[in-house]
Amino acid sequence: GSGPSLDERIDSLKKIREEVVVVSAGTALRPLLGHGVTPDYHVELDPSYLIYQLLSDIGEDRIRRIPLLVVNEINPFVPTLFDEVFYYFKTDNSQPALLNLSHRSFDNCNPTVTNAALSIGHELGFKTIYLFGTDYGFQDQAKDHSSKSVYGEATNSEMASKLKERAAKNRKKTFQTPAVNGGTVLTQNDYYAAKRSVEDLILRIKSMDAPSQIFNCADGAVIDGAEWLSESNFLSHFGGCSSEESSNGCAAELLRKLSETLNVESFDKALVDVSGNLKRVCSDYSKNLRTSRLEGRRDLCTLVNDFRERHNVVRPLPG
Repeated sequence: GSGPSLDERIDSLKKIREEVVVVSAGTALRPLLGHGVTPDYHVELDPSYLIYQLLSDIGEDRIRRIPLLVVNEINPFVPTLFDEVFYYFKTDNSQPALLNLSHRSFDNCNPTVTNAALSIGHELGFKTIYLFGTDYGFQDQAKDHSSKSVYGEATNSEMASKLKERAAKNRKKTFQTPAVNGGTVLTQNDYYAAKRSVEDLILRIKSMDAPSQIFNCADGAVIDGAEWLSESNFLSHFGGCSSEESSNGCAAELLRKLSETLNVESFDKALVDVSGNLKRVCSDYSKNLRTSRLEGRRDLCTLVNDFRERHNVVRPLPG
């Protein structure tokens, strides 16, 4: 994530860079690159055109070779900025069910991209996950992101200036939540909702066989279920590795091995099936209208209630 503590913690991440897979989530890409850390892959969740603008503002030459892991709903301009693109599906999206891919979609991806990155990281099989920049809160309302993020004071592009101006005008109401250092930090509704979603996901992960270990290396809000590590405690988890043992490159290779090509014909077939279902439902409505007794207000109410019940549940064809 691109929380304010990323700036203070980045040096510890650099010290063990060769021993870990670094995943950037959303607006974390700019500060990571600004601090000299190129992620092994980048995750995006938001389907808006703004994502294309933000990534373009970083510079296409700086991001093109980073593998992109992106939700299927993404604005179609975004993938044009990257050489290698992998798509993922969320369980709360209709397309996986239409394409018979519900078993290949990911839970708990909302409401922010850090939620998606954590969920996918666990599902891909990473056994130990360290959360950086996932502050979900801030000590100073004037610094709620990394200084090198698009919302930070070290970024002076035209795009960044417009976003910071808009954020200042639409400043959300804040409230306090427990901090990892024993005090409190300020948070707001969207950050707090994202934190609770992460906590729900961690609880679900811990109930599974051989769950991932998840550590909080951000100096913001307490994340229930994720043990907070100070910088020294974090570094004690690592003992150094040789160049042969480096994790660099393995993440992209893993994505290549697990990915499959989705034929465009799958979408065409899904649309034909949906069209057939709609025609069947409309035919049932038409039949009901032709055969119903309509001799007064009571008959009409009975018919409308029947339609309303049918409208609430669209049942699949047998088999």
